Amino acid sequence: MNVHLPSIHWNPRLAIPATIAAGAVVLLAVPTFASGSSPASSAKSSAATAVHIDYFYGETTATSGSSAWQWITNPDSESFSSTTSRGIVTGTATLGSSNGAAISGELGVCYESSSGAMNFGNYELITFTAPAGTWVPQTVSGTIIPANTGQAPGTFKVGLCVQDTSSNLTYDTAYGALTGDVLVAETSAS
Repeated sequence: MNVHLPSIHWNPRLAIPATIAAGAVVLLAVPTFASGSSPASSAKSSAATAVHIDYFYGETTATSGSSAWQWITNPDSESFSSTTSRGIVTGTATLGSSNGAAISGELGVCYESSSGAMNFGNYELITFTAPAGTWVPQTVSGTIIPANTGQAPGTFKVGLCVQDTSSNLTYDTAYGALTGDVLVAETSAS
């Protein structure tokens, strides 16, 4: 039995240095995959091109029990320049219980257009019980694609959000307790 694996084609244009907040440099090398039985395949491949890496941090106040998504981090403004733009978001919120009873809610990665329409890219249920005064880090990741919700290209706020939270949910307000990263990329044919 012959097994044919896709060939990996490295495109040097896709190795993009990006400066992060503390001055560190990250090098992104994004492979493209060609289908077919040999490297000489004539099938088109798709490539992802990194456009921008940024971060968000700091907390905002959310109303407990709200059924609408609300920011819990100060969102970052990101440009989604085409209908193929997508953002990969990962963030951590350090949460606790004000009274030691179980907490509940939904923690998500969200984006908001200039018109104020807030959408989520992914969310997870947050449920835990912890003594009052202890903190529990909760991490969520997701991909946001504004075009999938009918949004035109433009600038969007991106960050962490919550909805349907219990009244005893508290947020650690220490520096760095609510943080995240955003990688905005575009997909194109090569």
